[in-house]
Amino acid sequence: MQPLQKGERPESSRLADRQLAELQDELHTVKEKRDTAKKNYHEFTEKNQEQARMRLTDAVFGRLVVDVRDLLATMLPMQKANLDGEFLTAIAEQPNDILKCAMYLFLGFLDGATQFARSCGGGGATIHSHGGARTMKMTAASPTAA
Repeated sequence: MQPLQKGERPESSRLADRQLAELQDELHTVKEKRDTAKKNYHEFTEKNQEQARMRLTDAVFGRLVVDVRDLLATMLPMQKANLDGEFLTAIAEQPNDILKCAMYLFLGFLDGATQFARSCGGGGATIHSHGGARTMKMTAASPTAA
């Protein structure tokens, strides 16, 4: 073994430096791949969520129309007279908002549905208890307790 010159490092140190540089390059490559995978995952998830939303909207809106027709067909003339058209107008003009709120309710997000409805101009509801029975009366402007 030869003595080291001033400023010269042993072979094992140079080998360690090379290995460190290789590992740092490999780490950089792995981080780039991870970032690309994250980006692809988010894009994929976003596209799938949009497709699911579209399919749910189509299905729910189609079902909503059928249910409203059935409901109107079973209503008494006196009940129909109480409808001022605002409900049907809202369905015609704001179907996406109504469906979004309905989906919040369907998924059990009551607070989200309430906040969303209020942001779209809907009112809150007050529920009163009458002998253990909870009742709620809906008016055209906003729900009120009965």
